Amino acid sequence: MADVARIRISFRAMLCYVLPAGALTGAIGAYPTWVAGGARALWAELSAGAIVLGVMTGSAVAIVRSAARGPGKVAMAFLTASLIRVVACLGLAGGAWAVFRLPPLTLCLWLIVFYLVVLAAEVVWLARALRRGMAA
Repeated sequence: MADVARIRISFRAMLCYVLPAGALTGAIGAYPTWVAGGARALWAELSAGAIVLGVMTGSAVAIVRSAARGPGKVAMAFLTASLIRVVACLGLAGGAWAVFRLPPLTLCLWLIVFYLVVLAAEVVWLARALRRGMAA
């Protein structure tokens, strides 16, 4: 078996990419959401943001832990986590809708927006981390 190069991926660096992207998205959308739908719509936006950021942060733990086994394992962990993240976000959003009776259209719209923005931030973080880890 070939020797696997260990790479170092920082969880803290992931938070520095993902959290500002999520917070900026929420801040930009808060006022239009408030005007369009009131307090219930704003709660739906905040719920969607919390769900996506929580799920993405949880999946990043698995990605960071797989770094000790090499870049191939990191890439596979990211792909596997992507499938699980979608299901987890939809399930948690359905639970939030059922428990809190949030507006479903607003919740789904913001879930998609937050997911795409945070996924883009996570992809940038992972690509930079893999490039830096493989160059070392």
